[in-house]
Amino acid sequence: VLTYRILLTMPKDMDPLFLEKVDDEQQGHFCSRPCCKWCCKCCTPRCCLGGVFTFIALVGIFFIGPRFGPSKFGLTWIVGEKSPPMVISHGDCPCLPEPANSMKWFEYAASLGVDALEFDLQMTEDEVLVAFHDRDWDKLTNATGLVRETTFEEMQRSVDVSVNYDQYDGVLISPPSIESIFERFADTDIRFNVEIKTEVELKDKVAEKLCGLLRDYGVEGRMLVASFDTESLVAFRDRCGDKVATSGSAEETESALIPILLGLDRWWFHPGSLSVLQLPTEGAGFDLTDKKIIDRAHAHGMAVQYWVINDEAEMRKIIENGADGILTDEVEKLRNVIEEMG
Repeated sequence: VLTYRILLTMPKDMDPLFLEKVDDEQQGHFCSRPCCKWCCKCCTPRCCLGGVFTFIALVGIFFIGPRFGPSKFGLTWIVGEKSPPMVISHGDCPCLPEPANSMKWFEYAASLGVDALEFDLQMTEDEVLVAFHDRDWDKLTNATGLVRETTFEEMQRSVDVSVNYDQYDGVLISPPSIESIFERFADTDIRFNVEIKTEVELKDKVAEKLCGLLRDYGVEGRMLVASFDTESLVAFRDRCGDKVATSGSAEETESALIPILLGLDRWWFHPGSLSVLQLPTEGAGFDLTDKKIIDRAHAHGMAVQYWVINDEAEMRKIIENGADGILTDEVEKLRNVIEEMG
């Protein structure tokens, strides 16, 4: 852009497009300059300056690199070089010591000193947001049918997430509302990572209700919103504005990763509005825990977190490479590894 603007302002009598003939003596004098020998075919100051400024621009791009549009909230999820990653409790697994998708589990995870609670979001028939992984009750509870076709009152009365836990035999434990989670933990330092799992057609209603709850409980700065679906994330961002950190949908994450993996992010990097990269350990044959990926993401102001890490060796590698967060079912194991590594 700088080169173009400079050339446009040069006098026309210095432009080869407006010259029918260049004086031989002037041409010889100009081309005798060492810095201009390579552009003597056009033999005009305009051409030579264009080449010089283009070279300067390319060097600047190589060393600085453009960054287009990432949300500034990624910085609030970067822990720093000398700090361990955030311990983020994964909220859905039959292996948990307390029933998944229940307040019992969130309370237990908080007692272990987690930095953030992760949970999935569904919406009931009467538009109450609840913490539950699947869109139906069939696999994880005693009930059947779709969450969106069940009222909140019906869910509290009949849906039990503790059916596989002998210690709660005869006790009905239903999924909590998102509001009850905020009400319980809003006054603590615990952060939240919610993944929107609802159908795409519900995106606007979900965005409106979730943004309203975040404002009401003052937890916008402690929230990270995720979804594999681009439309759901866009609806949330449009509703909440630039106030809440988001990770990327599958397509957005891929678009952010490809330039980094190919070493092209210094020239072109356009991750959109995502502010945190939430990654598996590998993808498309690439080791996504590579320190270079983490370092380049940090250079662009994005935090990097990994899911779902339950293996101790993987935990150690990810910690050594400088990740900002680890989602895990094995909260105690991860905390012990962090303590051992200092």
